[in-house]
Amino acid sequence: MRHYAEVHLLLEPAPRGSGILFDSACRADDLAPKVQNLIRTHVFEKEHKGILTGSKLTDVKITLIAGKTHLKHTEGGDLREATYRAVRQALEKAENVLLEPYYSFRLEAPEDTAGRILSDITRLHGSFQPPEISEQRVSVSGRGPVSAFLNYPKEFQEFTRGKGSIALTVDGYEPCHNTEEVLARLCYNKDRDMENPSSSVFCAKGAGFPVHWSEVEKYIHLPT
Repeated sequence: MRHYAEVHLLLEPAPRGSGILFDSACRADDLAPKVQNLIRTHVFEKEHKGILTGSKLTDVKITLIAGKTHLKHTEGGDLREATYRAVRQALEKAENVLLEPYYSFRLEAPEDTAGRILSDITRLHGSFQPPEISEQRVSVSGRGPVSAFLNYPKEFQEFTRGKGSIALTVDGYEPCHNTEEVLARLCYNKDRDMENPSSSVFCAKGAGFPVHWSEVEKYIHLPT
């Protein structure tokens, strides 16, 4: 088919807030540096989607562990296609964690509302540091899911009768507090996402054929 490229990637969890990290474990003798750099470009040029909800992939370290091209049969776009499919296949084999955006918050209100505030934070799946009380005022700092706290400022102002202050700041991602509910609501079907296939394509007797992600290791040319 005059198209060939093989890319092997290792995906590992990365620290929260790190986005996508890239590294290469390939020696220059095994894979030309210009090819390694091209694969790196393809990793970062696209917003890769996760397989749980089709949401943006983040906080992942991607390491290039092997790759191969052919002098005659590798053309423009072949490495790109192989890189995209390698990311997707790795996700199929991994334990995927759905993340959601979090707020960091600081609340200040009359001291007699402290119990209600702490109860609300717990109800909204948040966490907090020990409250600070001074001059009959209570201050509470913590973190919580954006989806749960999004409408809380209005509720907060109502029960504090306008005598409180609340500051919410987007502060990275954490594991989703209601994963099953989100999955059921979004109903993302990874197998129908034709723009982000997990399968690979191989050639035999002059014809190309798709290979399911779970069967790829039987057809690859490089050792795993």
